[in-house]
Amino acid sequence: VLLDIPKTELDFKITKRFDQMLELGVLNEVKAMEPHWDLKQNFTKAIGAPQLMSYLKKETDLTVARENSIIASRQYAKRQRTFFKKHMKNWNVYNIG
Repeated sequence: VLLDIPKTELDFKITKRFDQMLELGVLNEVKAMEPHWDLKQNFTKAIGAPQLMSYLKKETDLTVARENSIIASRQYAKRQRTFFKKHMKNWNVYNIG
């Protein structure tokens, strides 16, 4: 079974979820990792982490970091949808939107 959702609804949910993460303190989590920040480490590749670290290092403002994080999440979702279409053609698809 493959659950599908319209892209516009998914984009809305991605934005809402990232804003919730900001409200719940994701910046504090990224800041706590700053002393250990090494681009060879997998955690530095987490969606939103590099963008928020750029903000914490004053390389960008929070609005840009937020938007770039949301874009990265949307790009990941697009890759997932492409994978599903290619590899799960024979699955039962249910639209939940």
